[in-house]
Amino acid sequence: MGQLKLKNKKLCKDVEEKDEKIKLFEENIKKLIEVNRVFFERIFQLNLKKNLAKEVKEKGQKIRSITVQLQEANQKNQSLMEDIDQLKLEKRNLIKDFKEKIHVINDQLKEVNTSSNKKINLIQNKVAELSDLVNYLDKLQNETDKPVHFVKLDNKLTSISTVKTCCKNTCINSNVSEGTCINNKGFVRIVDYLKVEYHSVEGKENNKKIIVFAQRPFNKPTNNSDQHLFYFEIQILEKAENQNCYVGIGLAYNGSYTRVVGSNVGDIYGCALVFPTINELKKLPFYFCTQNGNRINGNTYLLKEDGDSFRPFIKLRSCSVEINFGNDLENKPFCYDITKNI
Repeated sequence: MGQLKLKNKKLCKDVEEKDEKIKLFEENIKKLIEVNRVFFERIFQLNLKKNLAKEVKEKGQKIRSITVQLQEANQKNQSLMEDIDQLKLEKRNLIKDFKEKIHVINDQLKEVNTSSNKKINLIQNKVAELSDLVNYLDKLQNETDKPVHFVKLDNKLTSISTVKTCCKNTCINSNVSEGTCINNKGFVRIVDYLKVEYHSVEGKENNKKIIVFAQRPFNKPTNNSDQHLFYFEIQILEKAENQNCYVGIGLAYNGSYTRVVGSNVGDIYGCALVFPTINELKKLPFYFCTQNGNRINGNTYLLKEDGDSFRPFIKLRSCSVEINFGNDLENKPFCYDITKNI
């Protein structure tokens, strides 16, 4: 009996020791779990920092690339501004030189003997001519100093004049792309909205001038604090042999304003319309024409009335042309550099 008690007591003691060891193991396991959690959390944070550093590096490279592009753009802009300033300076110097010449001539007039009427009249006429030239240069400087805004207008050829068509029956007007004149007269067809093919027949008297209109007119801007410029070009593709070929471009408003151009195959002609600023109430819209990238005679042609909507058109006889309204300037730019007016 006594031995059983001793064994039981010993067993109880062993159980208590094992319980303590189990508790100790459990505490160690908890500590290991916590250590692992902290370890993995640090690994996660390090990965975040690594990814962040990578993103920062990539963004830094993009920023440097954009900075280089901005610097190049600023350099180009600065170069353009310097060119503009130089041109303005040259114009001012030219005007100044003319004014100085006028003063010199006026001084010479005072010294001329009153009996030399012929010489006096000659000099006075010269002074008047120079004064007119100075006024023109002043006006030109004022015009070129005003900002000009190019208006990009998607457009296409869609209709034929009921007056200037194949014949009095207007055979082709209802079917501009596939029509034919039933009276056996020369006629046109609009191809892909941007080409006009003139189909000539025998006998010059049977081929009349035909007008083709654009769909959208050039409308006067409602807020024209700047000058606004509209522009289009045509290229002569081919012309009939042994025919009296004719090509004209222009604008229609209560009548028409037409500029007759040449008919050499390959030549490119343009027509520009400029609306003055809102502050120039007394000034009418004006237009000018170009040939192969240059202004024809450098002149501008003032319109007769203050219209607010002008419809582009081309007038043809025995010639085929292609028109460029600037719908896709990136792939098909104008021959004339419109930035000369901007």
